[in-house]
Amino acid sequence: PIDTLPVPVLPPGPDPSEWAALRECESNGNYAITSRSGKYRGAYQFDRSTWNSVAERHAPQLVGVDPAAAAPAEQDAMALALYSERGARPWPHCGRHLG
Repeated sequence: PIDTLPVPVLPPGPDPSEWAALRECESNGNYAITSRSGKYRGAYQFDRSTWNSVAERHAPQLVGVDPAAAAPAEQDAMALALYSERGARPWPHCGRHLG
């Protein structure tokens, strides 16, 4: 029977309130924002090279898309994918909010 199979153990990850705190710290929660220099874009302040690198592995249809123009759900998914690979390191200041 299926209900006797062990439940997979997943690594702990940030909860929704931690992601909200990261977004607030990085961009005031604004999914369309860009940094003053224009280098960092969207709610999670991706630079284009990091965005494209993550997209190549996780969402090829997003390669070349401006992070600040991507839908909020796409930005959230890309941030989660980046976190799954590198933890909070991509956000050196605000990553402290991710447990």
